Amino acid sequence: MWTDRVGARRVILIGLALAAVAAPAWFNSAYMVVYFVGGSLGTAAGAAAVAALAAAGSRAGSCC
Repeated sequence: MWTDRVGARRVILIGLALAAVAAPAWFNSAYMVVYFVGGSLGTAAGAAAVAALAAAGSRAGSCC
């Protein structure tokens, strides 16, 4: 991977520099709202899937 050859710190710094140039400040709040909502929905969907699988497993009589 490119990160292994260059180093994680350098890749992170380059990414932050590109983000600072590409994302003007007035877009940051909208980005954060989308990021937060998407993360929350993903977490909720994951929890629901795990609960459904656990319920299906307990109905089938399987344990752990």
